[in-house]
Amino acid sequence: PALTAALKDDSSWVRLGAAQSLWRLQPGNKGVIIAALIPLLKDPEVRIGAAALLESIDPAAAAKAGAR
Repeated sequence: PALTAALKDDSSWVRLGAAQSLWRLQPGNKGVIIAALIPLLKDPEVRIGAAALLESIDPAAAAKAGAR
């Protein structure tokens, strides 16, 4: 529950860290994680990390979202 809540934190770094941790601990939450990563692609501070994680989780979703 804490990691899921952290996906909505004000800090993009916290949201990215939560997504990374959730992917490692609960890969069944793939849809929730992808939904949290897509907005991070617009944040210049975490864009590269978000794109890399999204690409590793779902390459098709990454391509559709424009992650490069």
